[in-house]
Amino acid sequence: MKKLILGIFFFGFWMEWVFPQEIPKTSYFGLGLGIQSTTFKDQLVTQSTYQGSNLYLSLQHLKEKKNTLRFFQWDGSLGKVKTKLYDRTIDGGKYIGPAVNSYWSEISYRHLFLVGNGAKGKWFLGPAIFHLLHLRLGTRWDNSQINYEIAAGLKAELAHRRQIHWPKKNSLLHLGVQVPVAGYILRPSYTGVPDFLDLNKSFITDMFENRYFAWMGNFPRVQTSIRLDMPIASGNRMHLGYDWQVYSFQDPWLTQTGVHTFSFTFLLKAK
Repeated sequence: MKKLILGIFFFGFWMEWVFPQEIPKTSYFGLGLGIQSTTFKDQLVTQSTYQGSNLYLSLQHLKEKKNTLRFFQWDGSLGKVKTKLYDRTIDGGKYIGPAVNSYWSEISYRHLFLVGNGAKGKWFLGPAIFHLLHLRLGTRWDNSQINYEIAAGLKAELAHRRQIHWPKKNSLLHLGVQVPVAGYILRPSYTGVPDFLDLNKSFITDMFENRYFAWMGNFPRVQTSIRLDMPIASGNRMHLGYDWQVYSFQDPWLTQTGVHTFSFTFLLKAK
């Protein structure tokens, strides 16, 4: 696994040497809005599956050169998620309970290099780094009211771009898939009152005592993306996007999350 990580970094350095500061280059600043649908189940606090659709916002910076693509992006969402188990208005519901507040924040940087160019489009490959925070606050969870995954790590991304004529203009179709390589994860440990009420520990101390180094095998986080990028006036662009990702982690108990994101982004040409 260490050889794989070093290989990805050396690949990036080699591509920079082969394609040094190509011109021309174009950069854009982007603002995106949309809806993010989240489904998660965390056995640390409950056996229930929670679902909900939240407001999504993104800030982006995109730099395009002849042989490279660079993306710096922040994605966030907030809202409420619910479970059928605690809703008497739904068949099978047993109790009346409040919804869980869900907060999602991710910062990522991706650096992709051209590895193939043909009649059907271009292929890009490269590394990406990310920081993820998925925070849930639920009063029904008693001593585990604050629940989270905080993760940072390295990913590898493969992308395909091709020109299409739709709708009645020359647009760009972008398809991408990302897989994890290595990660550093913080997860809560408390599953009972004695753990949570340890007066000799602060919340921050407890958080950093429960850290995990994860590899591809025990933190599978797969992401796919589809973008339809269309030109508009003054060299600006807009795109319609759909992203899907799913991840799971086993420590100290299994947590599983799936996210669908539908977005509309305006890209302002910087130069």
